[in-house]
Amino acid sequence: MKRLTLFVLAFCLAVLPALAEDVAGSLADRAAALARRLDVLADSEDYLTMMGGAQTLIDRVKVWGEGDHAAPRLTLKAAWSGETDLLSWLMGEMEDFTLSDEVRTELSRRLPMGLASMLNAMEGTEALAAASLCTASTVFACEAEGAGLYLFLYDAGAPVLVTWYGSEGAVFMQGAFLANAAVADWASQEDAMAWLNETGLPLSVTAMD
Repeated sequence: MKRLTLFVLAFCLAVLPALAEDVAGSLADRAAALARRLDVLADSEDYLTMMGGAQTLIDRVKVWGEGDHAAPRLTLKAAWSGETDLLSWLMGEMEDFTLSDEVRTELSRRLPMGLASMLNAMEGTEALAAASLCTASTVFACEAEGAGLYLFLYDAGAPVLVTWYGSEGAVFMQGAFLANAAVADWASQEDAMAWLNETGLPLSVTAMD
């Protein structure tokens, strides 16, 4: 019964986004707030246990949460380059797929939110499983349209990737730790662009003050 209770609780926490009642604050401010929330969650072993994590995964998340996630040493803002979004890029990589307009619309909403999982999956199944234990999300009223992301890098602890998608007056935003050690070592916008050129992701990146 206890295992069932924990499963139900973990499911609810994972699928129900936090609803924000206020509309103040820029996208960057809200992204930074999600990064700070991840820091709090990563410090709570009870929370990570309730999310269903094995001890090896919990230990990994706690290492990611080290340091001060309120003070990033580098913040990068990124958007899709030109007319190419994540779905168009993936469709170019998978030429055999044919999607209806309705399916393309749905994927255009979902894929940006899954970018952190895609990147963490490149580091292996354990990294992906650990990162899935500790995510944060919010929904708020905002006229921003399309999708974008913010990447926060720190002197200690793992980077945090915050992705957002806006449509019809509302923005959904989600944050997660990134397990990629190479990303954690980036020191500049140029490092990010070099990595993006290597992977082929069609993103334009700007360093923020």
